[in-house]
Amino acid sequence: MKTYIGTKTVKAEPMTVADAEKVLGRKIDMSKTDHPEETEGYLVEYEDGYKSFSPGSVFEKAYKCADDFLDRLHIERDELSDRLTKLRNFTQTPWFDAFPEKSKKLMLQQEQSMSSYLNILDARIALAEEK
Repeated sequence: MKTYIGTKTVKAEPMTVADAEKVLGRKIDMSKTDHPEETEGYLVEYEDGYKSFSPGSVFEKAYKCADDFLDRLHIERDELSDRLTKLRNFTQTPWFDAFPEKSKKLMLQQEQSMSSYLNILDARIALAEEK
């Protein structure tokens, strides 16, 4: 099978299982989840209007708040930082040394570009947070 990455936009509100049951008008069976002990989580509304409850740890791993421009800048910055860290770590391994010189040169150029881009995002975030 091939691997796929998906993106969903949802609306969510933090609440307990008990509160979500009141809103949904139905019992939530947490025993069927991987996190039956979690009572704190999110009431989630999908684009088609379907509503469900998600344990906090599951929701927070899958979703980041993107309410405004600054939230989205932080998401972009954090994702880029993560990728840059992974690339930098890779360039310090024997696997990197085994690549052809042209490929290594391109990866190092990519690292420089990503670092510059990260600095720009940091500056934009700092400027936006001053306001």
